[in-house]
Amino acid sequence: MPGAQQCLIIVPRHEPELYERLREHFAADTRVFVRMDSRTGERAARKMEVFAVGGGSDLHPELRTYVDAQLRQVRKLPS
Repeated sequence: MPGAQQCLIIVPRHEPELYERLREHFAADTRVFVRMDSRTGERAARKMEVFAVGGGSDLHPELRTYVDAQLRQVRKLPS
């Protein structure tokens, strides 16, 4: 992969347990950052799913595939 690809995963506020599991899961991966949705007010009321975005551009296909697989794995873990 050319350059330092990074990925930001944003987790909805109503899923704090998932947020903690993802933070623990990706703690050692310097390419992946996990954040809780920081929207407030009316914007915060809109439904949001977990999503990942690339750092400054579209997410590199290899990193997207990796992150998607990891998200599926973590979501299947028992709470």
